[in-house]
Amino acid sequence: MSLEVVEKEDTKEAVGEGKSLQYYVDVMNALQGTMDLPGKKFAEKVASNIKKLTVALDPLNEMMKPSKEFEKVIQRVQTEAGGDPQKIAAIEADHSEVVKARGEQIASTREMLANKIQLKLYGIPRSCLPAGINARQILALEDLLY
Repeated sequence: MSLEVVEKEDTKEAVGEGKSLQYYVDVMNALQGTMDLPGKKFAEKVASNIKKLTVALDPLNEMMKPSKEFEKVIQRVQTEAGGDPQKIAAIEADHSEVVKARGEQIASTREMLANKIQLKLYGIPRSCLPAGINARQILALEDLLY
């Protein structure tokens, strides 16, 4: 499932129609993996796409944040349990409602990752790929390359 590349003035935009949020999370991770590579034109395209994806994925990121109550449980596990499975289970049992709510939150987030959105991302010309890019990075960005 690749992005359709359409021309727009002197640039190109890759248009994703009905892609899942998980797809865009993967694209964001791929772009972030190339942020330190040199090249002005490449950097501009990567930065522009990261900005667009940050806005589009913000509701997902907000949904994934643990509650303050759950953060307190995590801190208690870290300070009191020391990796002991029995102590962890006892702490979780003491806070079963909070742990259950976090499990439901994670399940809702997984469902949300399957939701489809339409998002326009800037295509990246192969001619501006930096010399230091590796095959893994190219494969991860393949849908954006033209």
